[in-house]
Amino acid sequence: MDEENVKKLNEKYGLKSSTDQGGGGATTDFKTLGTLGKVISFCGWLAVLAGVGVAIALSTGRNPTMSFFGIPISIMGLFLVAQGQMISCFVAIENHTKRIRDSIESRQ
Repeated sequence: MDEENVKKLNEKYGLKSSTDQGGGGATTDFKTLGTLGKVISFCGWLAVLAGVGVAIALSTGRNPTMSFFGIPISIMGLFLVAQGQMISCFVAIENHTKRIRDSIESRQ
């Protein structure tokens, strides 16, 4: 497919080519978002460990039923881990899509 046909298809469907995305063809690598995903996952694992620590610490006291307070903390931590991993997954998908697009454009 030649460049003119690509332009026509882009105009027809309202798409932007890689040179229309700003910066003379440069696209964003989402490095900040990837880092944020890793930080959120790390904080989630800290929360899981804290929840387990709270459960263990409270189970040795006078009232061992208090150890159940660690369970919600751990569950919230797992949700944070999942959220961070989803963000990292989206960034990885975008990076792979970008590489595929660049490979296709270089063949034309």
